[in-house]
Amino acid sequence: MPHTAARAETLVLAGTMGGRITLEITERYEPAPATNWMSLKTYRTPTFGSRTWQQTVLSEDAVYSERPAQSSVTRDDAGNMIMTERWERPSAPIQITRRLVVETRSALATVESRTGFPMGSVPPEAARFLRSTPMVQANDARIQDLARRLTAGAASARGAVEAILDHVVDHLEYRYDPPAHDAVSALDRRLANCQGYAHLSMALLRAAGIPARATVGISLSKGWRVQHPDGTVTFKMGQGRHAWIEVFYPDIGWIPYDPQTSHLFVSIYHVRQAVGLDARETLGIISASPKLPTIQESIQGDGTDEVFAIRTVRRTQEPRNFIVATDVVDRIVAVAAPPATVPPPPVAALPPPVVSPPPVVSPLPSVVRPPSPVVVPPSPVVVPPSPPVPVRREQLTEFVELGNLEFPAALRIFGTPEAAGGAELARRTFIVETAEYATGTEEFAQAFSVDTPLLLTDVSLALQKFGGTTGQVWVDLHGELSHKPGRLLAESRHLPVGGLIDRGGYRWVVFDMAQQDGGVLLQSGRYWIVFRSTGDGIFNWYFSLGKGLRDPDDSRSRLRGAADWSNMLNYRFNFRVTGMGKP
Repeated sequence: MPHTAARAETLVLAGTMGGRITLEITERYEPAPATNWMSLKTYRTPTFGSRTWQQTVLSEDAVYSERPAQSSVTRDDAGNMIMTERWERPSAPIQITRRLVVETRSALATVESRTGFPMGSVPPEAARFLRSTPMVQANDARIQDLARRLTAGAASARGAVEAILDHVVDHLEYRYDPPAHDAVSALDRRLANCQGYAHLSMALLRAAGIPARATVGISLSKGWRVQHPDGTVTFKMGQGRHAWIEVFYPDIGWIPYDPQTSHLFVSIYHVRQAVGLDARETLGIISASPKLPTIQESIQGDGTDEVFAIRTVRRTQEPRNFIVATDVVDRIVAVAAPPATVPPPPVAALPPPVVSPPPVVSPLPSVVRPPSPVVVPPSPVVVPPSPPVPVRREQLTEFVELGNLEFPAALRIFGTPEAAGGAELARRTFIVETAEYATGTEEFAQAFSVDTPLLLTDVSLALQKFGGTTGQVWVDLHGELSHKPGRLLAESRHLPVGGLIDRGGYRWVVFDMAQQDGGVLLQSGRYWIVFRSTGDGIFNWYFSLGKGLRDPDDSRSRLRGAADWSNMLNYRFNFRVTGMGKP
């Protein structure tokens, strides 16, 4: 598909953000018949500080419907505090409510680094995070080659990290539950959730000799905004388990990065719980004998006493997708080893220049002849291009479907059960809910492009209804105007809120665009879908995080009734466009 020019960039920030984050995690386990025992492995949330981001635990407690028979806390090699809880012969459902309050602060001041590249020797406690693992294949030949090429021009460790992470965010597309989560699979498929982003980033960094470790915790689905020349950019994560990374610099220590959104810091809506060689190493585990229980979990969270005093101090044009970063000054005074050199790619030889042969000079004749007449060639006839032949509706006979189609109808809290010596175990997943309250104070728009004429018949949105009986919902179709919704082109059939059933989970809600003339005839170009509503309906619209492999400015929001779509969103709504195209 053709795309209009994207206007994304890295926004370098200065200032502070902070707040008090409260989490309430409710877990419910219904034991299988004749369960002998059930065990949970979870991580205690630590207080942590870095040069750019700090987390302080204020309180952490749990309320049990049935207390465990055994409970212990141990420390692993990475310094994580692991809590193990065990119940003997449970028969009734077990409900646990875990409450956590932390203060977090991001200090976005200029960071000075004196670490050159290659980095050279690092302390043993950091060197363990240079290892290759089955999820972070730093020794893979393609990973090694790509790391060399990406960092060939880097003079500082910070520059090498930036080159690697810029590549990752521009070459991966977010998928809530991809087939695999390791680095090589992310490299091959270009599809990843937060695990894949973290694993590919760490594999490339370790291949370049830069220690990097997986960080796991919980993110809040609460957006925060940064001023941009075209309004604001909204950054938002899903509500649930999340993975990001920390990078080690010998002079400034471990520094957090979220490969999907931010460099050199993470937002205050990240709650850090554990670190490890990869995300799989730090997953919570449930086990039971002989069968696992039925599991339900909900995560509620909010922020209070929030302060956002940040500003954009400069902008860069890489990566292509929106990233925010704090500023860094590289002051390289010595380099442990000369930078690794990578031969430049071969340059195709240019054809030799065409040199006209020197003129042949004949001796002057004895008889002087008159000069030949000058012949002026006729001016070329310029034929204007023929206007495109309009496509008639009857020529569009082939079914067409496009859009952002992948979303979960329901969330899997734990992965596929694994056999474990007469018992079963399962590991937590990173499948999170990412959705906007689409019938609240803001309204939302999503762009799509077509490269050939399309007779648009239906637009479907991934919606969940939570309540309401009055009013209507529909979609408007707009043209493109300066990367925003322009002129209103068409309106779908209105659906009564009361007629849409709340079944739980997200499903396609189909809006009919064929009520007049069998559909809307679209020429090639870019168009915008706007979700509209009246009455008391409560609907969420699912979205995918990040912008990999698409236009960075293809989703917008504005306050209801506002004239301009000033807010750009760092994610893409799930939608489906169907119609008829030319065979």
